[in-house]
Amino acid sequence: MKTKLALIILLLLLNSALIAYPATIQFKNGDKITGNITAINSETIQISSEILGLISVPIDKVDTIVSENLYKITTEDGREYIGKLNYKNGSFSISQKKKPSTIDTANLKKIEPLPETKENTTEKKKWSGEIKALASFQRGTVDSSNFEGRAKVERQTKNDRLSTEFWGNYSEVEGDINARRYGGNLRYTHYPKERLYLYGETNAERDESRKLGLRYQIGGGTGYDVIKKEKQNLSLEGALLFTYEEYLPFIPYEKDKEKEKIIKEGVNQITTSTSQISQNPQNIPAYGGIISGVAILLNPLQNYEKTHNDFASLKVGSNFTQKVLSSTLTNKLSLQTNLDRLEHYRFISDTTLSTPLHNNLSLEISLSNEYDSNYKNRSIDAWEHRLSTGIKYEFR
Repeated sequence: MKTKLALIILLLLLNSALIAYPATIQFKNGDKITGNITAINSETIQISSEILGLISVPIDKVDTIVSENLYKITTEDGREYIGKLNYKNGSFSISQKKKPSTIDTANLKKIEPLPETKENTTEKKKWSGEIKALASFQRGTVDSSNFEGRAKVERQTKNDRLSTEFWGNYSEVEGDINARRYGGNLRYTHYPKERLYLYGETNAERDESRKLGLRYQIGGGTGYDVIKKEKQNLSLEGALLFTYEEYLPFIPYEKDKEKEKIIKEGVNQITTSTSQISQNPQNIPAYGGIISGVAILLNPLQNYEKTHNDFASLKVGSNFTQKVLSSTLTNKLSLQTNLDRLEHYRFISDTTLSTPLHNNLSLEISLSNEYDSNYKNRSIDAWEHRLSTGIKYEFR
């Protein structure tokens, strides 16, 4: 058991560092280069590429430039512009707080990249959010339907971030419920120092496919941004949580089958008792049989009880984000241990790859893996794997 815990904690502390490219240069002949723009003017552009090294290219051969880094443009009349640099149709533009400013090439004096510092970083957008939805249907030998949705809203200022998220998943196979899970969370994060943060969170979820009737958690902790760059972030965090769990005796498919079986028994009991009364109206036990049968129909699962548990838990985890070209890869790892019984723990990994399609629309692929060490007592599988693909809309 200790070996398993040590291995999982090691996984939480290790994340691969991928290469981040701050700019993409598209040439008129169709070629494309990603790298760092080290110098630029109205005639040439100098690029530091991992593959080609340091090269200089005439600007008239460039079709478009898209950069996430900050640049300062100085014009001949002494004006200065700071923002994200773009180039298209022979003109430079600088984006400042969503408002692009086009710079006349004839009036251009100097363009220089700026280092990432607090002083020149543009103000962060306060409100943002995203909505993800997917649906899949299969008709034929096996009929199935699947629906999944997720919504997130976040407010961020210089030192504080408040976010709330809701999700749900429902699926059927041949008319029987295969999965029904939904939940939400609320989290507040405060940065007393540049990389150190404190946070409080509360969450609730229901996952009938794992026999989970309810899991509610509330608590708080601290974290540290090990890597904090525009294209790459890695944070490690830990928290103490109060956890309340309620487990169901059935998964949806088993519940429906058992309920159907008991209802049939209740109907048979009523039918038999009615027949006995018709033959002998003075058969008092038969009247009791009808009452008992009706009680079964009103609550067929009355003899099955839910199990409850509450405890303090320790949560450690990591959050990793990496931008690769236009796509964004995120990974969240967490290990949650019951402090009353350390052999009972859950390990969760959520990985998402988001690729923009058009404007605020993205294609998102998500893979979730969850391990429950107490699977035998709950009569569920140790591992749960979920893979989904959907369309995400972001608003800012």
